[in-house]
Amino acid sequence: MNKIRILLGFVMLLALSACAGDTVASNPPELLVPISARVDTAVVTRGPVASVSRHVGITRTRSESLSFGSVANRFGSFYVHIGDYVTEGQLLARLDTESIENDIAEQVANIARMRQENALYVQGRILEIDRLAYEYATMTRTAAENLDENAMATAHTRRFDIMRAELSLELAQERQALSLSHAEERLTELRAALTMTELRTPYNGVVTYLPNIETRQWVRSFAPVVYIATDNHVFVEYMGSALQHPGRAVRIIGHINGEIYNLAHRPLTTAEQLYYQSRASTMPIRFEAYDSPLPPLGAYVSIDVYTQWVPDALRIPSNALFHVPGQGFHAYRMENGQLNLAVLEVGARTETFAEIISGLYEGDEVFVRP
Repeated sequence: MNKIRILLGFVMLLALSACAGDTVASNPPELLVPISARVDTAVVTRGPVASVSRHVGITRTRSESLSFGSVANRFGSFYVHIGDYVTEGQLLARLDTESIENDIAEQVANIARMRQENALYVQGRILEIDRLAYEYATMTRTAAENLDENAMATAHTRRFDIMRAELSLELAQERQALSLSHAEERLTELRAALTMTELRTPYNGVVTYLPNIETRQWVRSFAPVVYIATDNHVFVEYMGSALQHPGRAVRIIGHINGEIYNLAHRPLTTAEQLYYQSRASTMPIRFEAYDSPLPPLGAYVSIDVYTQWVPDALRIPSNALFHVPGQGFHAYRMENGQLNLAVLEVGARTETFAEIISGLYEGDEVFVRP
C-alpha cells in the first residue's frame, strides 16, 4: 500500500515539472487612472449685445390735426372738403368773428369809461385836498394873528386830514391803474384772438377728415378742426398688445422686403387718444420714419424694438457670468489649466450675452455653465 502511494506521488511530481517548463509569464493588469473632469469654456469676443423684440405693423401716412389753439369761440365755416389737396398757407376754416368783434368793442368802451371815471374821481379828490389846504392855511393865519394856541392846534388837525386825503388818493390811483391794466390785457387777448380766427395749413397735404361742426357751434380750445395727411411723413402703426413701454426703446428699425428703415416712437396726441378710446378696443403704437427714403405706404413692416443695443461690445456668454449679492459680478478665467476668479464691471445684459466694461480682455478664455 505504501509502495503504491509513493509511486503515485512520483508520477504527480513528474507531471508538475513538465507543466512548469511550459508556463508563459503574464503582466499584471493596468491600474484604473481617473480621467480629469471636462470643463466647458468660451472665448471673450467683440460683437453686438442687443435685447430685441419683433412685431408686425403697417405703414400709413401721417395725418395731423389742426386747431385754433388756445382760442375758444363759435365756429364760422369750412373752406375745404375731404380729399382736397391744400398748399401751405391756404385758408382751411374760420371762426365766427362777430362775437369777438363785439367783445372788443365792448372792452374798448369799458376802458374808456374806466378812464373817464378815474379822471373824475381824481379831479374830485384833488379839489377836496385843495379845499382842506385852503382851510388849513386860513386857520393857521387867523390863529397866528390872534395868538390863539387852541385855534392853532385845531388847524394842525386839519393838516392831518390833508395827509390822509393825499394818501387815500394815491392808493385809489394805484387801484385804478391795476384795474385799467387788467382791462387792457383782456383787450390785447381779444385782439390776438381775432387774428387767430383763421386756420391755415402749415404745409402741403390732403384733407383727410373734417369733424361735424355746425356754424355757430362752440369750439373748445385746442379742439381738432381739420386733419391733413402729407406723404412727407410716414409712420408704422402696430395694433397689438405685446409691446410694452415703447418709449424706453434705444433703437427701432423696420424691415420691408430686405430694406431697413430707421423708426422713432411717436406718442399719440390727446386728440388721437380720445379718438381711439371711443372707436377702438386697443390703441395703436406708432413709430415715425425719419430718414430718407421713407418706406412705401400700405406695406407690412417687421419692427425690431431694441431695449438694449451696444453695436460693438466686449462680451461673454451670459452663462459665463456669475453674480453674488453684495459683491457684484465675476467670471472664472482659464489660465494654465486653472480657473481664476475675475471681478467684472458689466454693462448691457441679455439672455445671450453680457457686455464687459472691465475685468477681462478680448481672447480670454472663461468657464461657462453647461
